[in-house]
Amino acid sequence: MKTVVTSRRLAFVACCLLTLSGVYLIGGYWMSPCQDRLSFSGYDVEMNVTYDGQTGSLTVTHHSGITVPAHRTESLSVVVLQYDESTGGHTETARYRLANSTEEFPIAPGRRFHLSNVTIDNQPLTSGDRLLAVLRTTERPLPRYCRHNRSDAVGEYAVGRTIV
Repeated sequence: MKTVVTSRRLAFVACCLLTLSGVYLIGGYWMSPCQDRLSFSGYDVEMNVTYDGQTGSLTVTHHSGITVPAHRTESLSVVVLQYDESTGGHTETARYRLANSTEEFPIAPGRRFHLSNVTIDNQPLTSGDRLLAVLRTTERPLPRYCRHNRSDAVGEYAVGRTIV
């Protein structure tokens, strides 16, 4: 039996090939290592943040996760978010640096940082204020073959928190 190739069959095969090619290209684009959204990966770290309201002292302890290396790490800070009763939201009002140079890194599990007299404009923290331990790191660079390669992108993410 002889198979007849018609323009309708050719159009169907061409449409299928174009659809498969499009799915392959779009999927490859979204999962490419050149995608900025895939490049940032923070350290797997958890820190305990404790605040003593009677003394105004704060302790941040590296609880679990990897040792935070000096490579790609800029600083470890505590950010104070003051509670605003009128809006029900929080506003960053103070930032205390705990570690900000390569000599203060690496930070291994079990290491503690202690601050005394944590205040907002010389006033003690109040109920509802939040304290966040924040790591500031540079993102890993994209591969050289990526267009619009960047080298100095910085990210901040919370690795511990508490509410006063």
